[in-house]
Amino acid sequence: MTELTHFNCQNCNAGYRVVRVEADSTLPYREITCRNCGAPLRALEGGFFLKYILIDRPKVASGPRGRPTAAKDGA
Repeated sequence: MTELTHFNCQNCNAGYRVVRVEADSTLPYREITCRNCGAPLRALEGGFFLKYILIDRPKVASGPRGRPTAAKDGA
């Protein structure tokens, strides 16, 4: 049985649909990252694999990686 939910990346706010699929113990574990910013995403939840389907990229960069850095003056 599968379950569909909505998820937003905590780093860049990219929107995903998440499908929970019963885990098969014979399949290898793989790390999952956000397709927009590269932040790590949870791959397992209990006995389920989590599959992320990107549905919305953020319009404006946000979060620590998306903020412009201020120029520092040495004076």
